[in-house]
Amino acid sequence: MLERKIRELIKQGEGLRVEFKECKSALSKDVYETVSAFLNRSGGELLLGVKDNGVISGVDKDRVEQIKKDFATGINNPQKINPSYYLTAEEAVIDGKTVIYIFVPESSQVHRCNGKIFDRNEDGDFNITDNSTLVTALYIRKQTSYTENNIYPFVAIGDLRKDLIVRARKLAVNQKPDHIWSDLDDLEMIKSAQLYKKAKIIIPITPQAAPQVTRHAAMQDTTQVAMQDDRIKLILKYCQTPRTRTEIQKHIKITNREYFRKDILNPLINQDLLHPTIPGKPRSPKQKYYSVKQGDSE
Repeated sequence: MLERKIRELIKQGEGLRVEFKECKSALSKDVYETVSAFLNRSGGELLLGVKDNGVISGVDKDRVEQIKKDFATGINNPQKINPSYYLTAEEAVIDGKTVIYIFVPESSQVHRCNGKIFDRNEDGDFNITDNSTLVTALYIRKQTSYTENNIYPFVAIGDLRKDLIVRARKLAVNQKPDHIWSDLDDLEMIKSAQLYKKAKIIIPITPQAAPQVTRHAAMQDTTQVAMQDDRIKLILKYCQTPRTRTEIQKHIKITNREYFRKDILNPLINQDLLHPTIPGKPRSPKQKYYSVKQGDSE
């Protein structure tokens, strides 16, 4: 099954959602850039042991396990991929040569690779870190396309369906017997899946997920959620040029300073959507905020 899929991908050739890397004896440095770009754009499939022209060069047999181990370590290292993302690598032997297959889904988050933001087009991966327009558009697309980014503060761990948590853990362990979820309790597992932030459970309100949501959470005002998304778009667009707190408040017509700071400004900073011009002095009267890290050289 996997062999047939790999052959079809090679026949299809590289494109927006397919990438080949030779990686004969070690991971190439740009593997993580491609993973980050796939996560940020539309997802994709990565083949290691295949040249750019589709010729199968193969991964050295005695290096396969080490390459898979290095890959798993890298994608779970927040200094390499931030936020980190769990992916698995599978291997198949085609025409006597080993090819490693990695499926990368589209993520609801914006991911950085070595501190840089990568996007993808038909020509490959490209660094958009210093392009404020593209970065802002990417954040807005993620924020508005994925409702799991909405936080529901009144949902507790006891409100979630225990059977679905058990099922998710079982699926993960069946796929990988030593999966980290096998040793985590329910709350730690939800945190590992990035569904828990600041003592709040994040529940995706979709037709598939609706049964998991308690009546209390489901009654949350969807109009308010839509208004909040519109407000975020407005702020991020306005702050492409650095603005003071007062200017932002005036722009979105919020008069209560504490409410603005606690419920709007700080969450945007914590989510890496807004950045202070004077990071070391958050209360400085000269402080301004912008929506893209201008001149980021991380």
